[in-house]
Amino acid sequence: MKIIVCIKQVPDTSEIKINYLTNTIDRSSTDNIINPYDLHAIEEAVKLKEKFNAEVSVITMGPQQSESALREALARGADYAFLLCDKYFAGADTFVTSYTLSKMIEMLGRFDLILCGKQAIDGETAQVGPELAEILKIPLITYVNKITDIKKDSIEADCLTSSGTRIIRSKLPALITVTKAINIPRLISLTGLYKSFNHKINIINSNELNIDRTKIGLKGSPTKVKKIKTLCYNKKAHLMEGTPKDNAIKIIELVQNKINEKSSDKNDIKLINRNKITEDKKIFIIGEMNDHKITTSTYQLTYIAKKLSNDLRSTINLMILTDNAESVIKENPHPDVHNIIIIENHRFKIFDHGLFKESIYEYLQDKNPEIILGTSSYEGRTLLSCLASKFRTGLTADCTGLDIDPDTKLLIQTRPAYGGNILASIECENNKPQMATIRPNTFPYIKPKNRRPDINILKTNSDIKSNFEIIKDIKQEISSKETQGSEIFISGGRGIGSKKDFNLLYEVAQILKAEVGASRSAVDAGWISYNHQIGQTGKTVSPKVYIACGISGAAQHLAGMQSSELIIAINKDENAQIFNFSDYGIIGDYRSILNEMFKSLKEKK
Repeated sequence: MKIIVCIKQVPDTSEIKINYLTNTIDRSSTDNIINPYDLHAIEEAVKLKEKFNAEVSVITMGPQQSESALREALARGADYAFLLCDKYFAGADTFVTSYTLSKMIEMLGRFDLILCGKQAIDGETAQVGPELAEILKIPLITYVNKITDIKKDSIEADCLTSSGTRIIRSKLPALITVTKAINIPRLISLTGLYKSFNHKINIINSNELNIDRTKIGLKGSPTKVKKIKTLCYNKKAHLMEGTPKDNAIKIIELVQNKINEKSSDKNDIKLINRNKITEDKKIFIIGEMNDHKITTSTYQLTYIAKKLSNDLRSTINLMILTDNAESVIKENPHPDVHNIIIIENHRFKIFDHGLFKESIYEYLQDKNPEIILGTSSYEGRTLLSCLASKFRTGLTADCTGLDIDPDTKLLIQTRPAYGGNILASIECENNKPQMATIRPNTFPYIKPKNRRPDINILKTNSDIKSNFEIIKDIKQEISSKETQGSEIFISGGRGIGSKKDFNLLYEVAQILKAEVGASRSAVDAGWISYNHQIGQTGKTVSPKVYIACGISGAAQHLAGMQSSELIIAINKDENAQIFNFSDYGIIGDYRSILNEMFKSLKEKK
């Protein structure tokens, strides 16, 4: 068995510090490390090597100093190391990175399995794995928690979905992207470390790959970063004083007043009338379904699409793939778009990125789409990455802002990067369509009006082939409140202290009808499950009230909750960064305040 692992050396985003006086990143305090998810990919490859007497090759692309990442991979048990190093490789976006890696893999010859970390922590795009698989035309399984079985010609894996988990079987060769749940990377032995320094690193340039230099690096990249700014939060919390009981009563009052505010659709954007559409530019939304229900995140996409449509004077077209078009039409309020295209096939009952990708591409390839939008869910990230690769265009992941440049009419895509420390504005100037995925809950959910868009149902009864088989689909129970977005969140960070101490947050949340969230540090400590994580590597929430308990206020966390209407922070550390972007703050022990809140709420119940 021949295994290839693609890794990346990245700055340690957890150590990145911002100089708020100069509004710049202090790089002197940051070390370069192997992307943490890639460590798990290396470990899994070495485990397979030990079990099947496999051969493991590790590839990375970067400057000369990236050799250190390859030496570490060798120390961990890899057999061969390849560094793609050439000035012409510099500045590559995800598509061009995938293309360059594919040329290296083709040069290596036959392989059985490629492993990648699910995403890199500097960009968090989760695109290279899917785009590489599409270029190589091999099966893809993303977000793998466990390899459950592997044979000479097949692999079976348990992987994450937006609604639970799924067991998938695929033919080999294949590419999988792995999560941190797949294993615990071993410690490096002194013997391994010694061998790594005596091992050859194969350095490969563009000439050796026989690659067209106009198609690589910054020059060949469809997407280009046009502007970067560091995030600086100037809000200063109003510090509350008094006894824990006084503060608890004040918090309850603030929460109730905020919840009782009448919701307004004043921020809604009117759909442009068809008679005002002057440009032959089409916006397509790739909709997502959950048991024939259109997801809230899809409705949120229609909000930002209307803004873009007004600026471009273009149509908005929602694409839905389903096994039952009639149920979709009957069970859902019609989204505020011009056209709904429903592609119906009996194979579309369960999401299959391979089938969906081929059907969407077949429909769109002669429609000249200007913009394609999707959701940054597990499914959306995978599907749109594969789709962008087929179109040979750029894709910007996890966008938190979309605008149209008034002069060029190009899509300006804004997204957080480097753990949420910076915002990058990205354009795809020379390639079409322009593609982006948007973080759920970034834009508002406006209840659909009684609109009647044109609906076109395309029935495809052909037995479309898939390159993998879904063995089992396990869905978790998701309340309607979670699906629609909660009005109140109570979140805990490292300052909570332990897994047991999260019980107090659950108790208060239950009586307030709130959801419990967490920072990455609390999740990494094993105190609460990942599906509660809020932040750049978790989910985005936009509640009316966000109560942060024992959360320091790292930029990574801010990226997931900064659009909350009212933020209340409780922290013992008076210098905690969280107070710089909260509306109200309490310097003190969260336990005493939440206990008083619980007592007071219990009495009123």
